[in-house]
Amino acid sequence: MNVMANILDDEKRIPEAEKLYRETLEIQKRTIGPDAPETLTSASNLAGALQELGRLDEAEKLQRDTLAARTRVLCPDHPDTLAVKANLANTLDSSSRFAEAEAIYHEVLDTQTRVLGIDNPDILLTAGNLGNTLQRDGKLVEAEKLQRSILEAKRRVLGPDHPETVKTLVRLAATLFIEGNDSGARKIYSDRIEAIRKQPGQHGLDGAYYDFACGAALAHHPDEAFELLHHAIDAGYMDFDNMQSDRDLSSLQSDTRFGALLKEVKQRAKDAPAH
Repeated sequence: MNVMANILDDEKRIPEAEKLYRETLEIQKRTIGPDAPETLTSASNLAGALQELGRLDEAEKLQRDTLAARTRVLCPDHPDTLAVKANLANTLDSSSRFAEAEAIYHEVLDTQTRVLGIDNPDILLTAGNLGNTLQRDGKLVEAEKLQRSILEAKRRVLGPDHPETVKTLVRLAATLFIEGNDSGARKIYSDRIEAIRKQPGQHGLDGAYYDFACGAALAHHPDEAFELLHHAIDAGYMDFDNMQSDRDLSSLQSDTRFGALLKEVKQRAKDAPAH
């Protein structure tokens, strides 16, 4: 059941995944016990689904319960324990409880560095999430410094074209935009778009325009953001749920143009041929 729930989760069918995760969790509690590793994995997966659904209080409670169980059953330094702890920080970030999230990210990073060593991919992921939280918390100098350090490490460890490397580059560009370094931000976004345009099929062009639009929205350049969103949709962007809930676009949501774009995205997704 967990495998099917994971598939539904990957397909962004989150309400269905949440229902199946919950059913699986209840069965596992009865049959193998509440502290079994498989049970705790299901609980963690359910909490992730609840977070994606915006049910943050429920997600936080379940994550704290799971963290306590994994700390007791495994140990505080076990990778599975640290994963739940990092997920709790993600939920706190989603609740705009930035100081709490930052404190937990720092705890996880300290332990991961001691246990796993520098440049481990898990460390880079946690550091990236911390950088995002610092940015949202308005600690832009600190965020930029950390993002540049992570970017250098990811280029070295994962390669310059790895999705996680590109994700960090995009978040750095957004930080530069918010700081008022418009030319630096636009160069990063534009270079990415031009690189994709030179590739056969131009895969990822819609996402590149969308990310650029998010940066412009964060920097309170609404006209530019809407123009870029139009480019993203023309290039094939159709993720209605993400666009509707994306915090990076919150400055646009009261504008009537945003509602019109959402309708267009929803219609294009509906009209798209099934794969």
